Amino acid sequence: MELPSDAEVVSLVRDAQAHDPQAFDRIYEYFADPLYRYFFYRSGDQHVAEELVSEVFLRIVESIRLFRLPDRSQARVFSGWIFRIAYTRLVDYYRQQKRQSVELDETLPAPHSAEEIVGRTLEHEELRAAILRLTPEQQQVVILRFIERLSTEEVATITGQTVGAVKAMQHRALNTIARLLGVPRNSREV
Repeated sequence: MELPSDAEVVSLVRDAQAHDPQAFDRIYEYFADPLYRYFFYRSGDQHVAEELVSEVFLRIVESIRLFRLPDRSQARVFSGWIFRIAYTRLVDYYRQQKRQSVELDETLPAPHSAEEIVGRTLEHEELRAAILRLTPEQQQVVILRFIERLSTEEVATITGQTVGAVKAMQHRALNTIARLLGVPRNSREV
């Protein structure tokens, strides 16, 4: 499902702040799948992803009254707010788990460039494992940019970094993924 327009976001937020259950249903319809993918590619565990999505929606319900819409770009800001909640919950999850070791599965041939790596559907375990070997900050940027297809500006808002910092982190992350998947150095183009 496509993300809501600015006008839809204004209506959704106002209705949700008035405790309209249908508004929360619509928010869930818009964001459940993107959040699930985000958590699944970070954790690699379907049950963890489902649990974290539930927890994010609980936090949305608890804190929607505090959310204030800006004068413009409401959809972008609202999406950023939701993914910021998700990011915070994921950080908490990893702090609780104190684990992030993943073994690289060697079932797929390496693609020809870093762009091809990220452009794949990301259903392949080898790519997911390579992403999980990045730093948490790099994982965040790659998942938001290439799985959730957010703009660099949106990722900067969510992560609290500058656009330049996001671009630099994305570049380093793509080079690391290419190296982990055995893409020849001279064919990397980012």
